[in-house]
Amino acid sequence: MLPFVIGGGILIALAFLFDDYIIDPSNFGKNTPLAAFFKTTGDTAFGFMLPILAGYISMSISDHPGVAVGFVGGALASQGNSGFLGALVAGFAAGYLMKGLRKLFDYLPDTFEGLKPVLLYTFFGLLLIHLLLLLILRLQMHLIQWVVQVKLF
Repeated sequence: MLPFVIGGGILIALAFLFDDYIIDPSNFGKNTPLAAFFKTTGDTAFGFMLPILAGYISMSISDHPGVAVGFVGGALASQGNSGFLGALVAGFAAGYLMKGLRKLFDYLPDTFEGLKPVLLYTFFGLLLIHLLLLLILRLQMHLIQWVVQVKLF
């Protein structure tokens, strides 16, 4: 995760360095072609940060079958605007979900050994992490609506 943050941050800083604020202040960082190139590349690197965080958290818990599920969980959390905490939760959820699926599929016959890591873990892991994150994000939205209705803030 750190190389994406450092590399993306330096590229975004270069975009601001090579841009001209006077051209269009509202579009600062993308006014000149060189600045737009650096800014787009830096933003893309930053976009990978949360899925990679979730993927490697999941991999540290459940080994290699958890990587894809963690990456997708982090991407879903990133798209759902839950940010860093959402990716953190998605990584841990994906890791422990894959550990559970491994224990569950241990009872299958030995003829399924080749299918487990490629098909079964991945398919059911992706399906379940998406359903879990939908549930979490829906709960998050209901809590936000409740806070707004009660006017706690």
